[in-house]
Amino acid sequence: MRQFEHERCRADTLTTPAETADTLRRALACWRGDALVDISSRVLEADAARLNDMRVATRKHCVGLELEPGRHGEVVDELTVLLRDHPYDEQVAEHLMVALYRCRRQGEAFQVYDRLRRALANELGVDPAPRFSRCTTAS
Repeated sequence: MRQFEHERCRADTLTTPAETADTLRRALACWRGDALVDISSRVLEADAARLNDMRVATRKHCVGLELEPGRHGEVVDELTVLLRDHPYDEQVAEHLMVALYRCRRQGEAFQVYDRLRRALANELGVDPAPRFSRCTTAS
């Protein structure tokens, strides 16, 4: 855990997206599944949730950075899994759409948007944020 936090903090000091993403990858490599999975304690459950949220936020930040230097082809699979795990996360969906679009898979990118739009409407009764909807018309 300390190594993860050290690398994550170190990434905050870097200036280029590629260096930052590489450092975040080293931080993420410290993880082996969810935190404190086999321990049942109310106190530790809160810590485990916080740690898992931190890991997901770090992954999202990392793949967002990796889109900048053109690593879009490398992150499609990871983003697909991340969106499957967090099906209402518009940021992850947007990153996946950008990666697919840059891989010349525009039809699949639109399918990601359409699935998210339908899930938000049918299951939560909301529409995607206006900013997210604009990214489908900007390309």
